[in-house]
Amino acid sequence: MMGMLHRREVDVAIGPFGVTLARIAVADFSQPITATDHAILYPRPQIDPDLMGFIKPFTLPVWGLVLASLVLVTITVLALHALTPENVYGSTEVRRLGGGEGATRVMAGLWMLVTVIIAEVYCSNLKAMLIVPKVKIPFDGLEGMVKQTVIPWTMAHGSIVQSYFESAYNDDPTSTMGRVWAGRAPLMRSAEAIIPTVIGGTAGMYTRHSSTYLMGLDFSQVRWCRLALTRGGYMAVQHSMGFPLGSPLRPVIDDMVYRLMEFGLMNKFISSAMINTSYCIQPPGSEGIQDLRPLAVGDFLGVFSLYGAGVVASALAFAGEVLVARPGAGNRH
Repeated sequence: MMGMLHRREVDVAIGPFGVTLARIAVADFSQPITATDHAILYPRPQIDPDLMGFIKPFTLPVWGLVLASLVLVTITVLALHALTPENVYGSTEVRRLGGGEGATRVMAGLWMLVTVIIAEVYCSNLKAMLIVPKVKIPFDGLEGMVKQTVIPWTMAHGSIVQSYFESAYNDDPTSTMGRVWAGRAPLMRSAEAIIPTVIGGTAGMYTRHSSTYLMGLDFSQVRWCRLALTRGGYMAVQHSMGFPLGSPLRPVIDDMVYRLMEFGLMNKFISSAMINTSYCIQPPGSEGIQDLRPLAVGDFLGVFSLYGAGVVASALAFAGEVLVARPGAGNRH
């Protein structure tokens, strides 16, 4: 469309266009209609079952301390039991009086009390994690995007985003913007392809206003949020209508744009076009938080795996005891 303006094939191009130095050299532009920045549109993270979710209420150091205390208490109880008078002296009188087991009972009772407290804290934390699950956001800006390797990114061919990052790469390939250009996926042939591109798993770099509009449009069609937008932005830009150089229509359109801006009509038009975006612009994981998430099979796979490992270990221990206790097993040489 900029080529058509430059060749004077049209009198005005609605656009709106992002105003850059290169475009000013070949066309005139009206007063700014909107001012916004650019953001990153990416597939919205979803809450998925977590195989290891049952261990997340405690950190690994806490689990290590619980295991170490279990081993220590077990060794202490066995030692106290071995050192009781009836085991040391073989006295039936001591056993008859019931003495010698007090220390073992105290140690076991204290461990049971501690176990109840740990179990209650574990259950409370696990319940909170299930009721208010957290969603891991892959990135929230350019720096985070270039550091991760899971989600590729792209931009529209011929857009000001392309020229901006390509120039940054030519100036300094090691800069954040240079690395964005170097690590990009194949460019989109048009901005209209951004929704299927992002839904397909590739982040798109677009203006914040346009990205917000696309989120609302997609929500209106499918009735749930499939897209997310980073809070961190980059490259502020003004959008205007375009004219051939020296066009007499520019002063007339400037006066109309000025009046629309003065009366707040332009902001009203933009807001009315984004009526369905308020739900989707919430951070991923916060939408619909009042509804409890039904637990899936994947939420229990970790517990079932631990239970299965315990059953296998118990079966092996039982088999070992049977083999050791067989008649004559201890007399074989």
